[in-house]
Amino acid sequence: MTKVEQYLLEMEMQDFLNTKRDEFAKKIMEDFNEEFKEYKEELEDSYIDVYVKTRLHLFI
Repeated sequence: MTKVEQYLLEMEMQDFLNTKRDEFAKKIMEDFNEEFKEYKEELEDSYIDVYVKTRLHLFI
């Protein structure tokens, strides 16, 4: 194998690894966004509950 062939093979392997890394990172971000969305909804609900209870307490 010549140096040029070796270099091209290394570049091809690096491109393959970068593609796999990007796919993996995209999957992780999608999973994180789903979990964060659920957490955010729960947090908003609890914030609304606390806000309403505080307001009701002030009126009573």
